[in-house]
Amino acid sequence: MKLTIALSFAAALFTTSLCAQEDPFGQGRRLWLPFDQLAGGKSVDPATGIACQVAGAQQVQDGGVLASQFTRLSVPDIDLGDVADELTVAAWIAPARQPQSYETILYKGRRQGPEDQRIHFFLSLFDGRPEFKFMDERGAWKGILHNAGEFTITGARPVPLAELPAVQAGRWNHVAATFNRGRVSLYLNGKETLSGPSGTKRLVPNADSLLIGQGQTQSGQRAMIFTGLLSQVRLYGRALPAEELRRLYERERAGKPAGGLAIARPLPEGYDPEFKTKLPLVADYERRLAGIAGRTGAVETRVLDHGGAPTLHLNGRPVYGMAMMPEPYVADEWVTQSCRDFAAAGVDLYSEIF
Repeated sequence: MKLTIALSFAAALFTTSLCAQEDPFGQGRRLWLPFDQLAGGKSVDPATGIACQVAGAQQVQDGGVLASQFTRLSVPDIDLGDVADELTVAAWIAPARQPQSYETILYKGRRQGPEDQRIHFFLSLFDGRPEFKFMDERGAWKGILHNAGEFTITGARPVPLAELPAVQAGRWNHVAATFNRGRVSLYLNGKETLSGPSGTKRLVPNADSLLIGQGQTQSGQRAMIFTGLLSQVRLYGRALPAEELRRLYERERAGKPAGGLAIARPLPEGYDPEFKTKLPLVADYERRLAGIAGRTGAVETRVLDHGGAPTLHLNGRPVYGMAMMPEPYVADEWVTQSCRDFAAAGVDLYSEIF
């Protein structure tokens, strides 16, 4: 088994090394992750050997890796300490659904409370429109950012969302951003969508991991997760000119399906869609049921006043429901699991509150 994995990984490295030799866009490139295959839970840069760790559900289709709340993509060992004056970030994405609110493409930083905030760069979508932002030395947000239905650019009029093109769900889209000594430019499918000054001349590098398809809340919780396919993630220590980005887009587009994609539904590892897998909690509950006398008589159900509040009564005895308030940004699957586990534990009434 170990020999098979080793051979597969070696074959993947050999294949990607050939691809690196054929790539004409290598000048200033610091990271290139094709994501067309995974080996040993990794996607490897064919030129540098830098690896993206893929944890959780792992699936590749249509030349890209499936990103979701069940998958974690991160590059822990990448040194970008000298990338401050110029930067290019780019990726092909195929959203599983039309993006709503914020969804992350590339994020390098750390957020651990109001006093511990550092972000080298943050390429994301807002309602499907590309956005690029970062934090300066004082921890202030800079870049081209969404605010109240508009994108703000330093020294220019805000641009309404309705005036900007959005990525299409179920299809490959190329998203890119450049930073050139203070000027930010955003691109969608080889065409510039927005450009302008960011309000500061330099980025502030950090030693934190590069996260792909996920960002962080102010307190450091995993959030703003992208669901869909990711491919051809590139990072340069220089600002690629618009014409070069267009040629990069045209070259890579030739290898992408032109039509719609049937993107697989993201599922957690071990998920049983027919719920035939018995949880240990359920098995324990069933064992305890054997010692509980069955109810044989009639049950009277009434709503009566109890302590000043209307309360359900069974055979004259009050029955208390249970309410749960999930913490912010808890994903739907955790709420579902919680409901199932409470039911398995014998809770008769359960209310989920959002």
